[in-house]
Amino acid sequence: DAHPNKPGYMTSYYLNRKTGKLTYIDSVDTGGYPVPDYSVAAAHGAFFPDGLVAGVANYFGQSAATFRFDSVTGRFGEKINTNGILDFPGYTPVPGQIGTAGDDTTSQATAHPHMIAPHPWLNVLYLPDLGEDRLK
Repeated sequence: DAHPNKPGYMTSYYLNRKTGKLTYIDSVDTGGYPVPDYSVAAAHGAFFPDGLVAGVANYFGQSAATFRFDSVTGRFGEKINTNGILDFPGYTPVPGQIGTAGDDTTSQATAHPHMIAPHPWLNVLYLPDLGEDRLK
């Protein structure tokens, strides 16, 4: 079932370098969910250095996900992290973390992982959380 460009999905395309045309290949549900005002679920994606694992941070969904990736076919495989280790459970904000509407600190009312950054040579990834101001 194809879901190109749908919030909460990571999508792969083939780029024809001669024509500049993109052709849809595959997509995978990242576990994030869209929010009507923002249409953002999967906020950032990255490949691990070996090119065999794709990762995504779900800004809305309070989680991250990693998937096997076939660099020859451009297709995603099974989800690797199935034990909840990349989930951001709820937390209690400390005084000063919750702002008012229109204030950037409003985003700190809950966890918002917004980037996934694989280490260049170690089997480690970094997940900054905008809500809790932490790295996971």
